[in-house]
Amino acid sequence: FGGPLKHRENVVVSREARGGPEGELRDGGRWFATLEAARAWAEPVEARQAVAAGLAPEVFILGGAQLFRAALTTLRPAPDALVVTWVPDVPSQPGDTFFPFRPPEEWILREHRAARRWNSGDGQLEFVLYERAG
Repeated sequence: FGGPLKHRENVVVSREARGGPEGELRDGGRWFATLEAARAWAEPVEARQAVAAGLAPEVFILGGAQLFRAALTTLRPAPDALVVTWVPDVPSQPGDTFFPFRPPEEWILREHRAARRWNSGDGQLEFVLYERAG
């Protein structure tokens, strides 16, 4: 991606963070060894940003597979919405990390958009918003 995402707090959860201080500012992001440590640090930041913007706080998990799984099963409160990016299979560049999600009955598809700029012979990049049913 060429670096940290702009205009937001970037939090990195990585095994590479082990050995360093939790929340160390490095390469444009704060590094943590566990999702729980990152969440504990981020909660006050999210709340301040959300209040300032008049919005509810949002957390975006960008993977890998173990982090996706942990976020879906251990975060409390549990996610009430998911923004899933569906990437087409590209034979020349096969993926190695997959989101462990197929929409069961507890999720309702609310919005589906195709990316305007990525449409190749391999397929179309898609963004899908799911909300928890009930």
